[in-house]
Amino acid sequence: MMKRISNIILIRPPLNKLDNNAISDVSVFFPPNGLFLLASVLKRCDYNVTVQDMYENSWFDIQRFFQDKQFDVVGITCFTGQHLNSLKLAKLAKENIDPSPLVVLGGPHPSAKGIDEQILSHYPQIDYIVRGEGEETLIELFDGINQGVDLMTVKGITFRLNKRIVRTSDRAVIKNLDLLPLPDYSNFDFSKVESKCDDMVSITDDNKQARFLPIISSRGCPNKCQFCAIFMGRQVRFRSPENVVDEIEQLYRMKKVVHFTFVDDCFNTSLARAEKICQLIIERKFPITWTAMVRVKPISENFFQLAKDSGCLMLAFGVESGSKKILETIGKNINLDDFIYAIEMAKKIGIKVAALFMVGNPGETKETIDETISLIKKTRPKRVVVSPTLIFPNSELYYLAIKQGILDEEYWLNNSKLPYYTAEHSLDELRYFRFRIIFYHCLFEKKVSMVIKLGILILGYRFVKLFNLQISQVRDFLLKIPIASSILKSLKSDYIE
Repeated sequence: MMKRISNIILIRPPLNKLDNNAISDVSVFFPPNGLFLLASVLKRCDYNVTVQDMYENSWFDIQRFFQDKQFDVVGITCFTGQHLNSLKLAKLAKENIDPSPLVVLGGPHPSAKGIDEQILSHYPQIDYIVRGEGEETLIELFDGINQGVDLMTVKGITFRLNKRIVRTSDRAVIKNLDLLPLPDYSNFDFSKVESKCDDMVSITDDNKQARFLPIISSRGCPNKCQFCAIFMGRQVRFRSPENVVDEIEQLYRMKKVVHFTFVDDCFNTSLARAEKICQLIIERKFPITWTAMVRVKPISENFFQLAKDSGCLMLAFGVESGSKKILETIGKNINLDDFIYAIEMAKKIGIKVAALFMVGNPGETKETIDETISLIKKTRPKRVVVSPTLIFPNSELYYLAIKQGILDEEYWLNNSKLPYYTAEHSLDELRYFRFRIIFYHCLFEKKVSMVIKLGILILGYRFVKLFNLQISQVRDFLLKIPIASSILKSLKSDYIE
């Protein structure tokens, strides 16, 4: 008979802080607030729960941590691109905790179609996979184990039954998010979230540290972009404005958090609700600031004014490309004229704008890159972030990449990094496109030092390609030279104004 579940630990695994394909370190710490929410849900049902963020831990430290601990369940969050770390962590938990615990894996990666069965087929250290939203599923799973019920009745799990891998039916999404408790930060070290910026914009004018947290006010995204794998579904569900602002107020008054980053897929999907959140912040008169991701529509001057009055420092628009052809290809469903109107209105009200772009989507050419540069020149966003197009499992782009032979379904078993879409351009060419866009943005913004540094990189790229060398090899060589390394690492695509 399986032992009764009582003590549970929820873990975020170590992150790969320096991407082998990048030139900058992760600079801002975001706590795993999803795990703190799960802890609240489980504690409400009388389970003993510990949240352990192993974001920066070494494998030696993790092994040593497990050796003198006893947990009935080890729950591990798993993101694509960090998935092999999650699986390695599961193995260490199984081998070093005595008696051996149940290991439950959840998060976006194992929730993708087919990935759950792939993991269970190759990794015996995983006992259960929770697909999609975990709050209701975990309670039913643990209660079901304790009560000895047939686990096939628990929706949203994948597990082994009589040496077979079985998937129960998908669980419906949680419609009323207000029924969930607020995340339990009772054992969280808030000194980790004291920073000068939130990875989007400078938080304070005086360059001092400020305490900030991410906050989720909705789940799901109704759009169908080619590159995106929607983890929370396409049915958008909203927390009420009162519920959102109650959380903000509690964290402000009790934990001295003064800045919030909304990490919704789209904060303004419901414009009326977004405006109400701003109104409540103003009415309650606490001096917090915030940033958010928004779409170019729906938008209004009233929203921008309320956002400004309630402490908004910057709004980020996922524009992706200045080419109408590319936007149509990737199913972005936005109009560039709407972006131009939105950024003009934001500037009029006094809100900074970040524009997020991708390079390397299907159909990308030098001409479409020039169109992106022209859009930046016309709109002059305060900040530009440019990223090569990544391939996520379960996205439309993923299935196109498989068809084109860029990767196969076994890719995730041996590769820790998200793959770039390179059907039409090499990764070196994508880096070059990225440098060009950032170069011109810096030129338009008169950032002289960045223009010089990026200009050197662009000339270096052309020189290297002239002699048919590999950019990655040259870059790795330069990283060993102190002065060159310093220049490269200062060229962050997400530089902060």
